[in-house]
Parts: sequence; structure tokens; C-alpha cells
Amino acid sequence: MKKCLILITAGFPYGTVEPFIESELPYHADFFDKIIVFAVDADGKEPRKLPHCAESRSVSPSDKRLSRIFDVLRAVFFKTIVFEEFPEDKAEAGFSPKRRLFRRYVESRSARHFKEIQKFSGETDFSCFDEIVIYSYWFFATALTGALLKSYLSNSHRNVRLVSRGHRYDIYDYANALNYLPDRSLLLSKLDALYVCSQHGKNYLSEKYPKWAEKIRCSYLGTRDFKTGPVPDGGTFRIVTCSRVVPVKRLDRLVESLSLLKDSGINLSWTHIGDGPALSKLKAMSDRLSCFMDVTFAGNLSNSDVLELYSSSPFCVFINVSYNEGLPVSIMEAASFGIPAIATDVGGTGEIVINGITGILIPSDFECSMLSDTIKSFALMNPGDYHTFRQNARHHWEENFCAENNYRRFAEEISGGGFHAR
Repeated sequence: MKKCLILITAGFPYGTVEPFIESELPYHADFFDKIIVFAVDADGKEPRKLPHCAESRSVSPSDKRLSRIFDVLRAVFFKTIVFEEFPEDKAEAGFSPKRRLFRRYVESRSARHFKEIQKFSGETDFSCFDEIVIYSYWFFATALTGALLKSYLSNSHRNVRLVSRGHRYDIYDYANALNYLPDRSLLLSKLDALYVCSQHGKNYLSEKYPKWAEKIRCSYLGTRDFKTGPVPDGGTFRIVTCSRVVPVKRLDRLVESLSLLKDSGINLSWTHIGDGPALSKLKAMSDRLSCFMDVTFAGNLSNSDVLELYSSSPFCVFINVSYNEGLPVSIMEAASFGIPAIATDVGGTGEIVINGITGILIPSDFECSMLSDTIKSFALMNPGDYHTFRQNARHHWEENFCAENNYRRFAEEISGGGFHAR
């Protein structure tokens, strides 16, 4: 039985976005005869290395900014009909003009993506495949594009399924400025299954959309195994963070917290991996730390370079103080090296940072003094107790977040090996 996987991404394999797909895709190659990756919003022209049976197509316009402007104009002046409007979705949008415009914008954008993919799909002979699985990496515009593609391919192929992943901004309404995400019921009706990256996210959607609860499943992401990193020597207490420098990550609060440790007598260092629009401001804020601790901004490293850094550096603790998360892959990566975490108790973070076992959870509305005290308690911890944290972090990762286990299981399921539409 020959099977084809059509993966719709934001930008992978072009540029540096969605690095976690790079770890996942090889497992799909074991279950599908052909993989076609459509990147709808790609940066860069040269794709990253793909499995032997995979090929990629960038359907991103040459001028993305101009295309988005046209999407908005179409949303304002023309009603883009993609599917008949669901009553539940219409009620959720209510009488808010902004919500209605946002929904029409997303539908306009999805319709544009679909038309571009349709051109390439028309050049592919799908008749040799017994099954086609369309897989959207996001439960947002790409999922709606996938629904349109499923409808199109079903006209000539009898066995087409549609699945999607859900992460953070694409499942939690409150992560959006309008406290609203469009076409949720419509998408859930079209999907054969939605795989959410945390149990917290699964519960959130199941309670909000009980009609479709049986389609919503939890499927953890995962990271590759590079074994444990070097054990800290008890000298410098080395802190590491890894994220985009954007407001949701609240790295400015970390700087404030670290500044409270100036007279603690603890030998500290902090390494941040990642860049973003607020990097210059963060660097300027961090100048106050340089008089008593080492601060390193490593920049935007490739995923392989991040893992190499963890392999060679004796980091003591990973810190994540976001006010909104799905289930951070950055914490998974650190835990795989035996690095415990201090993190805010938001989204699914508590599923990897088990309070008092694999790390310490602090409230989302924490005071900076609380974070500085937590850092201090780790730095002054009995070596035996700290070593137990490291062992627990690694063991919990092995049991729940190992890429080889999670991605193989997921690839097998969506290929039909363990899939049962509900």
C-alpha cells in the first residue's frame, strides 16, 4: 500500500524557522513512500536537508508584505467563501467588527495559500497512492489551507485524511490580542484528528469544544538524544536561556531578578541563545549585570549548534519566565542533557517541569525577588540534592519527550498504523 504525506508548514525547510520539524521528518520517511512539503511563508531559497523520499516547494510570494496587504484588502472589500460558515464560529465572532475582519483575513490568506499549492498539486500524479495524508503543522491558517486541499483532492482520490498539530498561539484564544481564534469549529469538523502538544492544551480545547473532543489528542513533541551534558564543577553557577527576544518571554524580568543577586556572593554567569526585535534593549538593560557576573548573548544559533553548546557547557539551570506557553521544546532540550529548570507555571510547562522534582515552578505573576530567591536556592543547594534534580530531569525526558519514541509513534499513527478516525 503506497502512501503520500503532504506537509504544510509556515516556512520549513527554508530559512531557520520551525527547527523541530527537522528532527521529526525522518520518522515519517519510514511510513510514507513520498513526502511533499509546502512552505507557505518561507524565508530563504535553499531548503535544509530532507529525507530521500521528500521534496519541498516554497509557495510563498516574492513580496510577502504586499500579499498580506492584499489579504487585508480582500477581507475588507470582498467576502472570501472557503466553506459555509459554522453557526458556532459566527456566534463566537459575535458583533465585533475586528473579530469578523480577522476571520475574513485568515480565510483570505488560506485561500491564497491553497491556490498556490493547487498549482503544484495539479502537476503531481496521486493516482499511484492508496492513501494521502495532509498534515498541517499549525492549527491556524495552514490547517484551513489543508482543509481546502483535502476537499480538492477528494474529488479524484477516495482516501484523503487531514491532521494537524496544535501548539500555543494556535490553540489558546487568550494568546491572541482579540481573545479570539477564527473557524475553530469549522476546522475541527474538517480534521480527522488534532494533535495538541500538551495535555493542558488538549483539556483546554476539549472543554471549549466538547462536540469535537474525541478528535483532540495529546501528542508530545520531542528532542533527540545527545546524552547528558557535563556536570557543573561547583564553581560558577551557569544559567542558560533559549528563546526569541520578544515581550512574551519576559527576559527583562530575568535581568531585574539577576540584578538582585549583586551582593549575594554567588559566582554567576548567564548565557542567552536567540535574537529578536527586543535584543538591543535587553543588551542595554544587561549592562548593569556586567559588574558582578558574566553575560553572553550567543545569538541565533542553529538547532545543532544549540545542542552542541549544551553538550560542551556545564550549565546548571535553564530558565523560562514566559507569561504564555504551549509546552516549551527549549526546556525539553535542556532536560535531555540533565539540566533542571526554573519556569513559570503556564500552559503545559508543568508537564515537563515537575515542581520540586525536575525543577521549580513559579507563578506567572511572580515577583522578581521570588525568582532571584529561587536562583539562589539552586546555586546554594546541597550537591547531592542538585544531582537528584539532574537525574530526575533526564529520566523524565527519557520517559516522555524522547524524539525517537514520540515521533515514531506519531508518524505511525497518522500513516494509518494506529489511526482510527473518531
